[in-house]
Amino acid sequence: MKQSNRLVIILFSLVAVLFVTVFYLLYIINIPKPLPPIYEEVLGIQINTCCSCPTRISSSLIGTDGWVIYEKGKNYSQFLPEKCKPTVCQPCPPLEEELSSLPDSDLRRGWYWGTEDQKQLGTPDTWVFTEAGRGSCWHDPNNDCSFSPSEAAY
Repeated sequence: MKQSNRLVIILFSLVAVLFVTVFYLLYIINIPKPLPPIYEEVLGIQINTCCSCPTRISSSLIGTDGWVIYEKGKNYSQFLPEKCKPTVCQPCPPLEEELSSLPDSDLRRGWYWGTEDQKQLGTPDTWVFTEAGRGSCWHDPNNDCSFSPSEAAY
């Protein structure tokens, strides 16, 4: 009986030490948390509705109720329901000029923080993505992703 009590105490002690060690390691490693989406709005078009025009919508609507991301110059007539084929639609209003959601400050700096799936509307085609955990960014190939001393927030 005394030997089984010792065994239980030793086992309990080992589990406790293991538990504390794992939590300590997680604390000092500081696992990065995913970044929230930078921009929630996209330009979408509803392909299950006759005469749909490009509209700024929440990105969460893409893939629901016929909403797809609008691509300028793409012919969407082949995706419309049959009932829409004979319909003559009015021209859509001009696209919003604000499609470039990339702030001027990011363009001037040449980069912005973000994961690969957080590429912002208006990011120049020449910019590349660099994976660096919490330091991941989209940037001009001639720039790295760091603040100059005058930009640093204290």
